[in-house]
Amino acid sequence: MKDQVDGLRACGIPAVQIDSSLSSVERNSYMEDLVQGALRLLFVSPERLAQTGFCQLLQRVGVRSFAIDEAHLASSHWGHDFRPDYRQLGRIKELFPQAALHAYTATATPQVREDICRQLKLRNPHVLVGNLTGPI
Repeated sequence: MKDQVDGLRACGIPAVQIDSSLSSVERNSYMEDLVQGALRLLFVSPERLAQTGFCQLLQRVGVRSFAIDEAHLASSHWGHDFRPDYRQLGRIKELFPQAALHAYTATATPQVREDICRQLKLRNPHVLVGNLTGPI
């Protein structure tokens, strides 16, 4: 997340990550930026999204879009062992019914793609699959 945030900030996009590497002063400052509407992108882990108080804050500020990276970890095949909080990301649609939800992965078989849609409670999703084996 840090590399992504650093790259975005270098391009002038107001982005932060809230994770365990921050001091409480930094975390509080970023939370205030979020409340004030000063952020364009906020990066957090699924473990942070599992925290009720944090989700309530996101609801208060009116988050309109979520992007889940490494979405294959939300599937039954991966998520129950490695990062169990990925399996809880289906709550996003319940807590934020008007928000757009995007899921990204580079390692999903057709079965895993179907399971991602099911686990994230997506209805009629647009599933885009690309092939990067050719020249770029």
